[in-house]
Parts: sequence; C-alpha cells; structure tokens
Amino acid sequence: MSPIIHTARLTLRPFTQDDAPELHRITNQPHVLQWMPGRACDLEKTRELIEKYAVWHKTAPARPFVFALAMELEGTLIGFVCINNIPVVDDDIEAAYYIDAAHQGHGYTSEAAKALSNWFLETYHLPHLIAIVEPENRLSQRVVEKSGYERQGSRYIFLPSHGAEKEFFYYRLYSAHGDGYDAP
Repeated sequence: MSPIIHTARLTLRPFTQDDAPELHRITNQPHVLQWMPGRACDLEKTRELIEKYAVWHKTAPARPFVFALAMELEGTLIGFVCINNIPVVDDDIEAAYYIDAAHQGHGYTSEAAKALSNWFLETYHLPHLIAIVEPENRLSQRVVEKSGYERQGSRYIFLPSHGAEKEFFYYRLYSAHGDGYDAP
C-alpha cells in the first residue's frame, strides 16, 4: 500500500524516479549525515533505494521494510519521512526523517512524522512505534516530542552506520487503541 497523506501544509507521497536528484542532494547534506552517516550514497544508489521503497511498501509491516515517503511542500520535495523496522532495537518499528536545511525550523518535519506515524499505527493496528535520538541531537528530540512520542529513557545501541555502541534516547508513540496487539 502506498498512501498519499495530506497534512495542513504538506503532501506525503511515494517517491518517484523524478525525485532522485533532489533526494540525493538533501540526503547528502552535512546536517543529515551528521546524525545518519549510513545515508551517504551516490545518485545511482538513491535511484535503487527509490525502487526498493516501492517494493517494501507492499510488504509492510513484515520485516525487513522501509516505508518511506517524500515530504512535499507546494510541489517541491523538501524531505524524507519513513517508518522502518530496526533489528538492533529488538526489531521494533521506528520513525525516521530528515529535511532540506533550507526548510528546517518551520515544523514541517514534526507535521510529517506525526501524520505518517499516526497513519501507520492506525493502518497496521500496532500498539506503538519508537524513535531513537542521540542525546546531542536536540532538533530531532523536539521533532519526536512535537509528534507525540514520549521519552522512555535511554539505551545503548550498536548501529553499524555509527561503527560503535552509542547512547540514544528511546521514545515511544502509543496507539490510540491501546489494544495490546504486537506487530508480526
């Protein structure tokens, strides 16, 4: 399933190959790579990822998956928002995001993360989603908190893209249903 989600200011939609150059440019900005070093890639890899996103949309929430959508403002691609399983955190399902530097500080990322998170919880009847954020990444902490996620404490996690075990703040967003269903 590949939805189109409209918020007050944004459209969240599946990526197309036409998005590849702009997504590549945004992905490789220093503020993105500072917190997500594993995202660095060339244009061809970006194109391959867009193809994989289309396939993974059809299998979510079965593992592995990345449910990624383009964050669009008035017809312009400004960022990336996704829900994906994260094996190194008990295979839990995480929200992740990044935005073009020129569009930071306007609440777009929180708006997108909240809309996709709530849509995903409702559509797939999950009890919760998680977000993990490095303690130094204050902007991302603000995004998840504005999106309704509650901090649960911190955890030390080894992420291959970081090359070491690091401390992360651990957040959860609970389903409004609270039905206790556990994801497959």
